[in-house]
Amino acid sequence: MWLSRAHIMAQGSTPALFVGTAAFEVIVKQQIKRLEDPALKCCQLVYDELIRILGQLLTKIVRSLTGSVRSVS
Repeated sequence: MWLSRAHIMAQGSTPALFVGTAAFEVIVKQQIKRLEDPALKCCQLVYDELIRILGQLLTKIVRSLTGSVRSVS
């Protein structure tokens, strides 16, 4: 809804085929700002999951190495 309002305001008295550059930049910057926090949260969740998986893998590796050391001695 705000997009159509911005488009109407950008047209002035005569209808234009495209949104003006200034109005487009304002709209794009607003949308980027709105997406910044969710994108950062998504990146943090992915990072946390990768750290969790790495921890599990390291635990398995350490267990398998300590088991093989015991069987050799």
